[in-house]
Amino acid sequence: TDLSHKIIPNAITFPGIVLGLISAGTILPLGLVNGIIGLLVGGGILWLLAWASPYLFGKEGMGGGDIKLLAMIGAFLGWKPAVMTIMLGSFLGSVVGVTLIASKAIKREDYIPFGPFLVFGALISLFFGQALLDWYESLLTG
Repeated sequence: TDLSHKIIPNAITFPGIVLGLISAGTILPLGLVNGIIGLLVGGGILWLLAWASPYLFGKEGMGGGDIKLLAMIGAFLGWKPAVMTIMLGSFLGSVVGVTLIASKAIKREDYIPFGPFLVFGALISLFFGQALLDWYESLLTG
């Protein structure tokens, strides 16, 4: 797994993407088109970040497993929850990372697996996403 071996197996993500699209098109109220858009937006955003990381930071920013994991999440949940998953996963990962660095449990240059934070972000998006969006919109509109 990503935590112990720093890998998210294709044996999980590829069947998950297919199952997500099948579910979106048949079982879930999401719809196949939304599932496909979610797959492309979720996977595309992380692919773009992974592609740009060497140019911006001089090193790899994330692995391909993270890209495929978020594509799978997007296939199941749609594009809006996929974007929310990125934001929540990044926030959670940052809080944990800064805490670990501040406590000297890890060094600043150490690798922190992103997959677990994406999963937590996806769960929060799934169960509380609409409430979070409503709250955020109320902040913006007063």
